[in-house]
Amino acid sequence: MRIIQRLSHGLHAWQSPALIFMGIGMIATGAAAEEQWPIPTVISAQVPFYPPLPQRVNMEGTVRLKVTTDGRKVSTVKVISGVPMLVQAATENVKMWEFEEHAPAAFTTVFRYRILPTKCDSACNCESIEAPVIVLHMPTDVEISAKEMFICNPVVVKQTR
Repeated sequence: MRIIQRLSHGLHAWQSPALIFMGIGMIATGAAAEEQWPIPTVISAQVPFYPPLPQRVNMEGTVRLKVTTDGRKVSTVKVISGVPMLVQAATENVKMWEFEEHAPAAFTTVFRYRILPTKCDSACNCESIEAPVIVLHMPTDVEISAKEMFICNPVVVKQTR
């Protein structure tokens, strides 16, 4: 799994999905006009993961959250839209974010969950065409992809004499 963080100075990628990010300062893009500017800078966050049950049933979707901060941490999270199982994962992740000190603010965060297609051969050797990736445009956009959970059960034909 690749985790990508886009900064104004370039692209940085990490290979470990168990990272806890410190110092995630990101440029906000695509925020709605009613939101406060500048968007606060995230300095601590846990890596978001695809929730296991939605991944098993190949559930994809977009979650939109209205996030309000108290000047250091997330104070409230309101669901704008999204599938409940994905909303829960996104909300739990956002609640862990910490920011550089700032005036209390409100902004929209969008989490995009995507299942990667899998191809299998006749022997049930299955592989995703793309590698799973987490792309962070903190704090306004998060993209999470995961491998399709595929169960392959080839039919075994016994030959008789």
